[in-house]
Amino acid sequence: MLIITASIKSNAQWVQLNFPVNGGMMCGIDFIDSQRGTIGGWRFYDGDIQARCYYTTNSVNQWYQSVLPGCR
Repeated sequence: MLIITASIKSNAQWVQLNFPVNGGMMCGIDFIDSQRGTIGGWRFYDGDIQARCYYTTNSVNQWYQSVLPGCR
């Protein structure tokens, strides 16, 4: 039996973000710099599952809904 253990030093940081109202379940977020980023997920509304995608250009002070093809 071979047992290999490894440890990775991590400098994790937790920050609180204000997410879009009625955005639903957000399951992915990515920032390209300190100002601009995107967030995506879904919500269950009126019997349908709807994809949601938002972006910010001002450090999460305001989220804008993206237009996704095939989504309401």
